[in-house]
Amino acid sequence: MKKALFVLLALFLVGAFAFADAPKAGSFHAWNRGVFIPYIQYGSNTASAGWAPGWDTNPGIDQEWTFSYDGNNYGFSATVEWGGDSFFGAGSTPSTAYSWFDTYYNFGKFAQIMIGKPRITQFSQFSPIEGVGISGWNNVAPSDFLAMLQLYPTSGAVLAGGLYLPQNGSSAFQNANAGVGPNLGNNWFLAAQYALPNMATVNAFVKFQGALGGTTATTKVFNVNANISAVPNIPIVFWYAADFTDSNNLVNHGMIGVTDTMGPLMVKVEGALAMDTKVTSFAAQGEVQYAVADPYGVGIQLGYDDGNGVSWFDWGSGDWAGLEIYPYVIANYDNGSRIRLGFLYATGATPGSATSAVITPGPNQKNATTALVVDYIWSF
Repeated sequence: MKKALFVLLALFLVGAFAFADAPKAGSFHAWNRGVFIPYIQYGSNTASAGWAPGWDTNPGIDQEWTFSYDGNNYGFSATVEWGGDSFFGAGSTPSTAYSWFDTYYNFGKFAQIMIGKPRITQFSQFSPIEGVGISGWNNVAPSDFLAMLQLYPTSGAVLAGGLYLPQNGSSAFQNANAGVGPNLGNNWFLAAQYALPNMATVNAFVKFQGALGGTTATTKVFNVNANISAVPNIPIVFWYAADFTDSNNLVNHGMIGVTDTMGPLMVKVEGALAMDTKVTSFAAQGEVQYAVADPYGVGIQLGYDDGNGVSWFDWGSGDWAGLEIYPYVIANYDNGSRIRLGFLYATGATPGSATSAVITPGPNQKNATTALVVDYIWSF
């Protein structure tokens, strides 16, 4: 028995020294959003049903599943989507697509390298009601192959830069053998962020993107945005983006959003503008939500989109326009999980006669829209 106790003590001491500096376990997260529409009718068309939003990668019964892991100075994030009804059955092929993914490595508190096809949102702001802004003119990377280096020169400051590596279906060896140039001179971005605690976070970035083997940039954007937190419980967010891809047609995008929380009552207001040499389009929306009893609440969204192409509603999908009336009941759970049942009615709007190659109306802007919407999110 004494010999056994001695062996156990020796193993304990060796293990204590061996694992004294072992990294702590990381944290794993997951997030999923789905929108089920049991009834929808456009104009005088036959009523139908299905899933949303319409701009997602996969049609049909669509889900977005995001998984992430944050470890000891490294981690990853990935979002995949499942769509269609062919998960099982003889000869069926699952309809899947990865939306974005990344791996990052931290070097102390001084630098970080990120590689993959990420959605980089840290240098952007998004509207408080619709969350609009996941787009090339408001994001460093909505879902682009790239490598990024971030530096942290002082508290609250971030400097970042990177190279886009356009995916053309070939490996680097095949590209080199075919003599396809990388066009790195027109595939880069620079970004900066500065945060003052309890005051504001300000971001700015410039990006040039072009096709692999091309000679010019097909996207040229400058963006400046901020989240102002100086007034307690009333954050203000805004962005301005200038798309100067076409030197003869500067495209301006703007947004401002305000949230006011007063006990159980939350009020949000947002407005957006898109403008080029031919078209000016605007939209505005307000939301009031009242917490009845945890976790339940009631609310309503009221808004107007002129139908000329700012495409504000339904996360910027352009699925409806005109005067919007959208009452709902909601259950809000921990970690951002929720389920919301709403009734949507929108009058539709007729676009103006001016047309633009950049600012274009959504496919259903003219139609009056009636729908029942079940919007749900779970996360941990």
